[in-house]
Amino acid sequence: MGASLQRMAGFRSRLPRTDEVDPPRGEWIGTKAVSCPAEPQGLLIHPTPMSTTLTALQAYVGKPISDICSNKFDSASQNHCAHFVSHALGIKLGMLCGDMKFSTKKTGGSIRCDELYNRLALKGKWADKPAISDGLLIFVLSAANVVNNVMSPVPQKHVGIYHGGMVFNFSNGQHKVVADNSVEAFHNKFKNSYAGNDISLYYGVAP
Repeated sequence: MGASLQRMAGFRSRLPRTDEVDPPRGEWIGTKAVSCPAEPQGLLIHPTPMSTTLTALQAYVGKPISDICSNKFDSASQNHCAHFVSHALGIKLGMLCGDMKFSTKKTGGSIRCDELYNRLALKGKWADKPAISDGLLIFVLSAANVVNNVMSPVPQKHVGIYHGGMVFNFSNGQHKVVADNSVEAFHNKFKNSYAGNDISLYYGVAP
């Protein structure tokens, strides 16, 4: 019996602890805040191509993240722009919303904008986007924070989904999905709120 208990204790000691799950930058775990910079670990691509329709995206408009994420990673203090587009398109790159709890680990959608961009195979300046652009990811941030096509983990960055001339994205101020009527309107919204005179657009092809 003693040897059996020792083996069970050894097995438990190898199990990941729920309080050791890598949190998003600035997330509180236990009694301290943990800062976790994004570190790309090679190119990861979801095995199945993802697509969406204008009707499907329009159905998200007005919804809070709590209506979209079944993992209940829905705190109003978190930035959910990458979280929303990843649920809408089925993207699983880098840190996922399910990784916030051991019981849901490796489920849900990506939650970090820079990790999402950096792990896409096809990406670049919006002016160089593919001819067929419906369903593209559209990122906005200072051009100074994209060097050699690698996005830095800065606070001022955002991502949405382009379709039918509109940009569907999660408004962290309104805490719901919104649709900007044009790329220009989307761009201007962030040029007026982000620091710098080089606020630029980038595209990404969802895997």
